[in-house]
Amino acid sequence: MSFQNEKLSPFVIAEMFKNSLVLDSLKEKVSAKKGISDADVYHFLGNNAKNICLVFDHPNVPFVPDQHLPFLTRILASCNLNLGDVAIINHSVEMINIHSLRQQLNPSKILLFGIAPATLMVPIDSEQFNEQKVDGCSFLFAPTLEALDQENEVGKILKRKFWECLKKMFTV
Repeated sequence: MSFQNEKLSPFVIAEMFKNSLVLDSLKEKVSAKKGISDADVYHFLGNNAKNICLVFDHPNVPFVPDQHLPFLTRILASCNLNLGDVAIINHSVEMINIHSLRQQLNPSKILLFGIAPATLMVPIDSEQFNEQKVDGCSFLFAPTLEALDQENEVGKILKRKFWECLKKMFTV
């Protein structure tokens, strides 16, 4: 039996390589830079190739729940992105200081999923689906993945609103 022609979904790939997609040596590299302490270095899923941070708040999982990873990869693909383009951070695992996060990852865009901006001391209003710019960085406050990943009328409405924001934000 040959595995050379097998296609793996992004979900399977992320699960197989979840430890190697997280930049374990990041702490040493970043903390060596002036002004960033080890306590302010965040572990993330992805490679942050396009300087886009996705911030979630999911207790009991390292980044996002497995059942929502396929939905998240579809969202990214619709914006011509993939897991390598973003940094996925779970606020439940590592309490985020937005200033340290911006210093470490230099994001041009930060999407907050179900986390009120005030929780991270982000100086934007708490209106969902409203892209706001602060110091050259675009912020978007969105519902949780659970709310977006529903196959009912509420989920469809939320997805439609979210998609309209993403089209503007990423000019898809």
